[in-house]
Amino acid sequence: MKVKVIKTSISNPTKGTINANMDDYLELGREFVVYAITKNNNSCYFQIFDDNHLVSIPSELFEITDRESSKYWEVRIDEDKVLKLWPKEFFNGYFHEDLADGEPEVVKIFENIKKKMTNEI
Repeated sequence: MKVKVIKTSISNPTKGTINANMDDYLELGREFVVYAITKNNNSCYFQIFDDNHLVSIPSELFEITDRESSKYWEVRIDEDKVLKLWPKEFFNGYFHEDLADGEPEVVKIFENIKKKMTNEI
């Protein structure tokens, strides 16, 4: 799945919406591969890679340009009733934190995920 940035902030975000203002972060018209989708009570988030970090950003900042879902996504609902379409590796332990910390093994796993998912498109 691919998305294109159509706006960089949400004018009236719901309480608790993270990354509602991405004015200094996103560039209008830029396209990204979506590596994961998370849906909670208030919002839907796409996880994109900005060349440096895997980041969750509200889906309403994007337009979907390639609607094919990834064959690498697993669907789960966690104990907080949050719906997640994530690669199975994302569910392992502290994957996101370890990736942000630059843990070599996790970075290698993510690079493999990126390669597989980019080749799908």
